[in-house]
Order: sequence, then structure tokens, then C-alpha cells
Amino acid sequence: MSLKARLQLSIIALNLCLVLLYSLMHVYSITEVRQQNFAERASAVADQVQSFVQERVNAITEESAELPEDAASVRTYYQNAARRDARTQALLENALASTRVLSRILLLDHQDHILVSSNTLDTAMLGRKAGGVIPLDEFLNRNSLSRMLTIFNETQEIAINRDLGAGDEKVFTIRVVLSSLLLRDAVIEQLRYLLPLSLFALSLAVVLAIFVSNLATRQLVRVSEAIDRVAAGEQQKLLDSPASTGFKEYDVVQSKLEMLGQQIRGAKQDARSLQESVRQLLARTEKAVMLFDASDSLVSAGENVEPLLNRSRFELIGKHLGEIFPPVTKAGALIVRAVTLKSPVKDQLVMLDRSGLDPVKVYLSVEPMDQFSSWERVGTLVSLRDAESHAVIQSQLDVSTRLAAISRLTSGVAHEIKNPLNAMNLHLEVLKGRLDAEQTEARCSVDIIADEITRLNRVVNTFLDFTRPVDLNPVNLDLVGLVTETGSLFEPQARAKGIRLAIIHPPDALFVRGDRDLLKQALLNLTSNALEAMGGPAPTEKDGQLEIELSRQRDDCLLRVTDNGEGIPPEIHEKIFQLYFSTKGKGRGTGIGLAMTFRIVQLHSGMVWFESEPGQGTTFWIRLPLAGARGSSEELRPALASSGSDQIPESGGVS
Repeated sequence: MSLKARLQLSIIALNLCLVLLYSLMHVYSITEVRQQNFAERASAVADQVQSFVQERVNAITEESAELPEDAASVRTYYQNAARRDARTQALLENALASTRVLSRILLLDHQDHILVSSNTLDTAMLGRKAGGVIPLDEFLNRNSLSRMLTIFNETQEIAINRDLGAGDEKVFTIRVVLSSLLLRDAVIEQLRYLLPLSLFALSLAVVLAIFVSNLATRQLVRVSEAIDRVAAGEQQKLLDSPASTGFKEYDVVQSKLEMLGQQIRGAKQDARSLQESVRQLLARTEKAVMLFDASDSLVSAGENVEPLLNRSRFELIGKHLGEIFPPVTKAGALIVRAVTLKSPVKDQLVMLDRSGLDPVKVYLSVEPMDQFSSWERVGTLVSLRDAESHAVIQSQLDVSTRLAAISRLTSGVAHEIKNPLNAMNLHLEVLKGRLDAEQTEARCSVDIIADEITRLNRVVNTFLDFTRPVDLNPVNLDLVGLVTETGSLFEPQARAKGIRLAIIHPPDALFVRGDRDLLKQALLNLTSNALEAMGGPAPTEKDGQLEIELSRQRDDCLLRVTDNGEGIPPEIHEKIFQLYFSTKGKGRGTGIGLAMTFRIVQLHSGMVWFESEPGQGTTFWIRLPLAGARGSSEELRPALASSGSDQIPESGGVS
């Protein structure tokens, strides 16, 4: 349960207890007052009835000719006279009607038999002994709880008795009876307004609980938001200034959060730098590692073993070394030799057979592990590295090195060339103004020089554009939509050339972290080159076909652009990504499209390469890390983007 809910329940419970306590006190007060009023009213009625009965007895005595002499006969005489006296009956009825607090008034004989009753319905009870009642004095002497239980939980008769007699002999008993039921009704009638008042108090308590809990937890919510911002690594101030909070405790928490946020941000920056360094290190030295125990059974295998052997690493766990690497193969023989002679093997190029796939060239390393104390072998470490991937990385590294050298050269030389070109162009315009109209040959030469200066100026501007730092605007980008959009742009051009354009992509979105405009430019460059490579219209012996395929491979996104054009001759493979190298001929290409594509992919922690055979076509590949996957960076090489291409990393853009 949240703190806010606990505060609300606590405040409501406290107010409920106060309302109940106040209500009980009010009920007690009203009950006590009503009891006292009933007692006083009953006592007054009893005195009134006693006085009237005394007068009637005196009147009966005066009207009687003679009275019996013995006391018993006198008592009987008076009792019979009272029973027959209509005025006594009327008096009792009038006295009962004058008040609502009494249930009945009785006139009893000396043995508590009913002589006269104020209730006409008690005719059948006349002459019978009256029932038991609680004397009023005894009831009032009880404790408060007992009196309240009697009133609200029982139906009892409470009475005041007044005795009348002749001498020491009791002749009459006047009994004024109060009912606990009537007393209860009178109390409840006065308590009717208490229920709405209590409900109003409880409603007020709920409103107060919500207000107080919100007031108390408002700062806690802000502290929670500040902690979230600390976790997200945001740089802005975590909370308002201490003067605006109004709470000393929250001010202390705020200052500590500020300090903690700075420490966490520093730690995150250090961790990010360390993570990037480790990632680049693993990208350069990534291997498939297998660990065998002393009995040559596989006990552990890295994730990269699966694509090299085309088998699940969990399927291989527990298998013998000879089953995985048969001794009849070169790899198995090298491992057996290294284990037998306890001689490590380092980066031996071997052909590795794979079930269901073509063999693959790998670099094999074997490291026998011995126990230091006894020099007994405790295991064997076998590592495999894809030789083809290594060659691709080396090629990418060479291209990256060339681009870095070109960038360093052009960034300095281009500015030095532009100034003389501007001066030459200015003086050439002055020279043209001094030539006469008849000097046509001289004017023709001047125009040629001007055209060449313009061309040189355009080349220099292109150099500067290529070396200028790139401002990245990274977003979570769906490559499926980007590929579809690019295909729709080239559809009319492909149709005009008679080329079939096929767009292949998965049904679900594939998100990468990147700059939409730059990635679109890279894809446009590859697609445009593919269309131009096939020429047009399509040759009769085969149809022109261009495929753009997008697929997912584990944590990476793979983009393929394939054409069936003329292909790229092997002798110029190494020059494809060089700046200003073009096979399109003079005036048709600038030679910066593929170089710019290479740079864009590098900025996105990706990798670009191609495969081509003369007469069979060319396939360009782009591999980019998926958003949130290993190698994906939210900042996308910020140092590279801000400092220009002379900072291209040595990894050649391998993610």
C-alpha cells in the first residue's frame, strides 16, 4: 500500500473515531438528560396522584355514616370505595394523558393487587397482582452503561411508588410506571439530527484526508520524478530551488539528490566510455570460444560457435572433442597435436566442415590449460575466428585509413587551393575585359581557362563538403518504411528502363537508431548506382532485375541491394570506396557517392561491403545494429560526427 493511501486511511480512521466518540458522548448526554426529565416528570405525577387520592379518601370518609372499627375492615372499606370511585379512574387517565413519558398509572392495595388502572385495556388485570418493576431510585443508582443497556437493549418497566395508609397500616400504593421503550423513543427522536451531522463529518474527513495526503506526498512525487531523471541521466536541475519547496526535510533530500545525480551521471559517462572501448575491442577480437575439460568433453561454448559450426551450442555440450573436430580433418589433427604435445596453436588457417553448409575458412587457436602445481592438463581452450570476416574487416580498415588520409589532406589543401583559384578567376575577368572583339582565338583560350577554373573550384567545394563535420539527428527509425519509400522513388525510372524492381522486407518493423536523411542518402546512392550499372533498356538475353531486401540477423539489420548488371572488375575492387573514384566515365559521376555511403554507415556503427562478378551483377550489403541491441549507440559516434572524417575509427565501421 502506498504512503498516500496509508495517510488517507489514517486520517479517515482518526476522524471516524472522533465522530464515533463525539456521537457516543452526545448519546450519553441526551440519555442522561432524558432520564432526569422522565424521573422528574414521573415524580411530579406521582405527587399529584397521591394528593388527589388523599383528597378522595378524606371525601369518602366524610360521606360515610360509620366506618368499621378494626383496621383490616377499614382498609378493605377504603379499597373497595376507591375501586368503585369513577373520579379516581378519571384522575388517573387524565394524569397519564398529560404526559408522554409514562406508560400507565396504577392504584394498588396493600398486597400490590391492581385496584384502578389508567389504561382502560387493563380491565382484565384488575384484582390481579401487579408485575415486577424496577424502582426508579434503584435504576438511577446504576452505572451509566447499565442504564444505557436497559434503555437501548431491553424492555423494562421503571416505577415510582407512593404509599398511603391509616396509621401504620398501608392502605394504597400509587405506582407511576415508565417504560424503557418510551424513553428509548424519546432519546432516538432527539438523535435524529446526529446521523446527517456524522455523515457530514465523515465526508469532511475524506476531503481532508485527500487534501492532506496530496499536500504531504506532493514533494515525494517530485522527489520520485527527480530520481527517475537521475536514472535517465538527464542534466537539468533535479528539483526546484530550496526556497521554493518550503520544507526543510525535502530541501535536504534535494541537495543529496543533486549530489547523487552528478555522481551517477559521471559514473554513467565512465561506464559508457568503458562499454564502447570493450565493444570495439570485442569487435576486433571476437572469437568463437569452446572449453573442454580434462576428459576432452565440451563444458562451455560461446554464442559465436553456432554460426561457424551450424549447430546449437547446447547440443554440443558434453560431446567429446573428437566428435566435434574429427582427427581426420586438419582442424582435429591440429587440436590433437596441441593437446598431446601441450603446445599451443595460434591462428592456423584451416577449412572447417559444417553440416548442411559449405565449408568455411577459420583461424584456429588451441591453448592447453595445465594445473600450476602438478602441471597436469585440466582442460583445453579452442577458439575459432572467421577468416572471411577478418578479410572483410581488413579491407574495411584499409578503406577507412585511405578516407582518413584523404580527409586530412583535403581539409588543409582545399582551403589553400581556393584562394589562388579565386584570384585567378578575378584577374581572368579583368583580362577578358581588355581583349578586343576581334581577338577571337584569345577569347576562346580565356573561356577554356575560365571553365577549367570553375571545374577546379567545384572539385575543391566537393572536397570541403566531404570533410565537413556531419550533424547527426538520431531517432528510432523503421527501416522497412525507409526501404519501401526508396523503392517507390525509383519505380518510374526502373519501369522506363525495363528493369524489374523488387522490394523484400519482413512484415514487422525493424528499428535502428540513426539519422533518417543520412541513411536514406546512403540507400539512394546504392540504388542509383545499381540502376545505372544495368543501363537501359534491358538486354534481350536477360531481363534487368534489381532487388532491395531487408532482413534481420540476430541483433543486426541486414540490407541487400542486388543488380544483374555488368559487375565490377576484380582489379578495381579495392578502389570502390575511394573518394573521387568512378567507373561511370567523365561527366557522369563525381566519385563521392560510395565514399559518402561508407562514411554514413560508419557513423551509424555499421558495416558496408560488396560482392561482384563480371557479367553477373553486384550485391552491396549494409549491416546496422538494431535499436537497443549490442553495438547500437544513442549518440552514434558523437566524436566522429563533430570532428569530421579524419577521426574514422580503425575498426572500419564494424559493429
